[in-house]
Amino acid sequence: EFGDSIFDNHHWIMTLADAIGWTIKEGVLLATDNEGEINIPDELVGQVLDIGTSLAVDAVDRALAELTDLKDPREALRVAIIAHAEAVLGGGDYPRANVRSFGQLPPELVSRHRKGHRDYGQIWTQLIDDGVESGALRGDLNRSVARLIIIGALCWAIEWFDTGEEVSAADVGEHVFQMVVYGLSADQPQQHAVSV
Repeated sequence: EFGDSIFDNHHWIMTLADAIGWTIKEGVLLATDNEGEINIPDELVGQVLDIGTSLAVDAVDRALAELTDLKDPREALRVAIIAHAEAVLGGGDYPRANVRSFGQLPPELVSRHRKGHRDYGQIWTQLIDDGVESGALRGDLNRSVARLIIIGALCWAIEWFDTGEEVSAADVGEHVFQMVVYGLSADQPQQHAVSV
């Protein structure tokens, strides 16, 4: 695991590059611009982001494939949330690099990786749609907002989650599920109307 100071100094990308077989060339990787920022090849950043995203996608796909009760959309949502939490919080440096770096990417890299994020988002959209259509989840809430809150909460946990604490990545996922599902559940009393 890399610490915040290493991450802030861009050494994390060299560690990850080495792990995926990139040859580290000081002249290329450590060349700096006029503001002292390190210029990292787009292809390398792209590979790191792809690995981080694929860890989450693969974990959620596997968890949903192993789901035995296909009729319970809440359980499917729970399984996906926990799988995502475990992949992002317990998946090592790649998911962390993906989450922390995405908002700082130049526009051309954002475009490239936004498609992968949208494809992944479709899994979550389908989970929420299934819940709404079955009557298990509320239909009066904006489904895109619900999806983004779930994924956003799980990804933001990278900023505070500590693997040395008593709470596991799966526990974080379970907490997110419990808080989200009771806010989305059709059978829960509604306090306030929400505009979609």
